[in-house]
Amino acid sequence: MKHKTKQKHDSSLASTAPANKFWQRILTGAVYVGAVAGLIVYSHLLFSLLFLAISLWALYEFYRMVSLIGRYHIRYVAGIAAGVVVYATLALVSLQWANPRLMFVNLLLLPLMLVAELYYKSPTPFRNVALNVFGIFYIIVPFALLNFFFNPAFSPTGDHPAILLGFFILLWVYDSFAYLFGVWLGKHRLFERHSPKKSWEGLIGGFVAGFAAAFIIASLWPQYTLWQWLVMAAIIMIFGTFGDLAESMLKRSIKLKDSGRALPGHGGLLDRFDALLLAAPAVFVFLMLFID
Repeated sequence: MKHKTKQKHDSSLASTAPANKFWQRILTGAVYVGAVAGLIVYSHLLFSLLFLAISLWALYEFYRMVSLIGRYHIRYVAGIAAGVVVYATLALVSLQWANPRLMFVNLLLLPLMLVAELYYKSPTPFRNVALNVFGIFYIIVPFALLNFFFNPAFSPTGDHPAILLGFFILLWVYDSFAYLFGVWLGKHRLFERHSPKKSWEGLIGGFVAGFAAAFIIASLWPQYTLWQWLVMAAIIMIFGTFGDLAESMLKRSIKLKDSGRALPGHGGLLDRFDALLLAAPAVFVFLMLFID
């Protein structure tokens, strides 16, 4: 009798766990959306500082994950210091607070990391440097590029938050509806080798919602054409999906479920921003080539 009661109690706890995680995910997402959207409208500087902090924490999560492999030696201090320099130079130039020539400082990144590695006794010096530098390009650069979306060169009406707000809205809508459709209807796996929970149903639902959001956004900010918003939505959803899968691939290669525990219901910051890491550079290239 006691055994049956214990089984019933355990099954009740198991059934409430997904629901608790769902509501944690919703609450965390709401706070995150409110903070990001508010800072985009209110202050470029505060937005830039917030994402400097986010990018450095995400870089730390990446370095911590890689260090679990055991064969390589991550230089945390050197990597994070280099991350600050790369982010700061890109942000200052993108917001037109510094001469573009300042970005050439970043060319010293690799030589200095190689010089620093000379003073460590490690059997894998080149792999250590490669992982340190990869983390900066994979994480710091995409976050820093978001600051360019504030650049008046990308807005027909000058300094306007539309592009950056639109970018995040499209990313949020796609990610949210892909998750919901995947939970409700997901049966056919999208890429089971790297992400066993992602489904084609979730992908299709997310794409439909994302394109619908692009139509609405085009009516709110008509200074950009409908086709520009639709193309931007397609870029965000395609590269965002691959960004999600790429981070899942990295985690599965070292047998981790989450990159960290910074965000209740989401895991680590890398888990929350994985789609952005590939979507932001792709959208930036689109803006450079087709928005004037």
